[in-house]
Amino acid sequence: MQGNLYHSLGASMNETHEECVEIAEEVLALIKDSFQPQHKFIRVDDKNFEGIDPEFYTQQQARFEELGFEFICDLEDKTISDQGKIVTFIRTMRNPASNAMAAFYHVPILDVGFFEIESFLSDGRFVVSTIVPESNKIANWPSINSHHYLMDIGEDVLYKNHLSNVKETCDENINAIEITSYEAVTKLLNAQNRYMHIYLQSICWVTKEYLLNQCSGDKQLTDRVYNVIQEMAKRPTNQMQRYRCPSTVKIH
Repeated sequence: MQGNLYHSLGASMNETHEECVEIAEEVLALIKDSFQPQHKFIRVDDKNFEGIDPEFYTQQQARFEELGFEFICDLEDKTISDQGKIVTFIRTMRNPASNAMAAFYHVPILDVGFFEIESFLSDGRFVVSTIVPESNKIANWPSINSHHYLMDIGEDVLYKNHLSNVKETCDENINAIEITSYEAVTKLLNAQNRYMHIYLQSICWVTKEYLLNQCSGDKQLTDRVYNVIQEMAKRPTNQMQRYRCPSTVKIH
């Protein structure tokens, strides 16, 4: 899951400087909480989750099985769910022919299911083909080759496109690494988490493009919030107050 963030700023250009600071604090706290370098994952059973759509998982698994995928494991990202923002029950599958991994999850608060296909390359890069809207992507990750598609795309078409994306990305000496177990899945996901944490830290945690989407295209408000975040991010850690995000903030 390659670093997408759902967040409602609930602000307008009429915000005072103090209110922009509050918004910046909220965004920065959310990003730092969500993009920790090491996430805690646990094996789970879908029967222990309330609100998720079990039929979504059954149907998605059957559709990916038709494409040659095999079940790997069900897991939960406790780093995210323990923040109280969203349930993260994830089912993963693998294709032994291509070494691609499929992951899918239902988000009860949105009543929407998402699926994506990932390949972890031997040179440390990732190729991701997903139906998660591109507007929710927090950054253009240099080492994550992301391709976003409409939500009504079929799993077969997404997989075909993904194979083409991998082929275009790989040189002749690069190949996709085999992911066959729960331990391998969590290792892959935390490799992404570490990379995203380091990259976000290097750019002071946020991009104008992401903020502009969250500000409904209000460029002036975007610039104001962005500048505040940049100043906050440059302060020494021990000079920054720790803020918690309100329950209205949702992440994916």
